[in-house]
Amino acid sequence: LPQQAAPAGFAVVEHGFSRRCENMVQTTLKVAQTRLVVLCITAPLAGGNTALAQALAADIASGTLRLPGGGVLPAKVVAAGFSAGGVFAARLAQALAALAPHRLRGLLMLDPVAASGLGHAIADVSASGTRPVLAITANPSPCNAFNNVAAHLRQLSTDLDAAGQDAFVGLQLTRES
Repeated sequence: LPQQAAPAGFAVVEHGFSRRCENMVQTTLKVAQTRLVVLCITAPLAGGNTALAQALAADIASGTLRLPGGGVLPAKVVAAGFSAGGVFAARLAQALAALAPHRLRGLLMLDPVAASGLGHAIADVSASGTRPVLAITANPSPCNAFNNVAAHLRQLSTDLDAAGQDAFVGLQLTRES
């Protein structure tokens, strides 16, 4: 929970495939300093764990999920995740876009590993460029399935360019050998 002021929003920030929320402590603390309530769930995230993403989205949209002490979650929601957590974040954001589109503010994927249906998920989140989708990827390697998300991100960029929209930002961090 933000310590300095009232929360401005709610962020779900997820870990990667072989990680846990304990690996995200410093990241989530930094996010909380921006006045966001942060949630990380330690769960299996292979393939994006669609069932968990949909259940969490339903709880957020219905008001079932509450702050510690029973308070209401802030209305503005962002989804973020690293690796398999990025796919989970995309699935969560896609479900929120369907259930409570007015609440979803965007998606951030950090070196996501693509899974079935990811292209449709990020297109649904983007809503033809009306909602930001941000991605930061690394050089292709076994850890990111050789950057198998690139084709999905290129397609989103192409689709948004064709529609005259600019709500996708992609950045690839590279290292010369």
